[in-house]
Amino acid sequence: MVFPDSLETSISQAIEATKAAIADHKTLLKIDIAIPELKPLPVAQQYLSQLPDLGENVKVFFSDTGAAALARHQWQDITYELRGIEELLEPVQPENEAFVFIAPTPVEVGKVEKICSQAGDRVCILFNPKLEDVSIVGIGMAGRSLRERFLNNIDSCYSFFAIRTRGRDSRLSL
Repeated sequence: MVFPDSLETSISQAIEATKAAIADHKTLLKIDIAIPELKPLPVAQQYLSQLPDLGENVKVFFSDTGAAALARHQWQDITYELRGIEELLEPVQPENEAFVFIAPTPVEVGKVEKICSQAGDRVCILFNPKLEDVSIVGIGMAGRSLRERFLNNIDSCYSFFAIRTRGRDSRLSL
């Protein structure tokens, strides 16, 4: 894999990595495209609009209903069902083919774990997750149990982290 020279290249690489992981029968995937000051929604939109292989009945979950409503308004090219993670009493239905979680936080880790568990062998993609915060997840037995039961079973499919360098130019280093 070539080092990405742009956001578009990074997204293309993430898509190819996702397709390869799915072809390899992996079902619990993590995609990290972390660039300072870049909001996750536009990146997730580009990623999902170029990844049509998930099926026709896909649910995309956001941390809250407001983010889901914003995405429904702005993402005209995405035909997947867009929901807040707490919005549905029964988020997993038999007809659902895959699930995508956009930037889930430690607050949602229990709900994400439950949905992924109910999904069984269907694909679950965590896009730019921030699931592990010691103050919420814990460092004792509960935190260890969560890591062993769920977090350690997530396959990191693609990771790209950019950093901001200090200096006169203050450009982003990709």
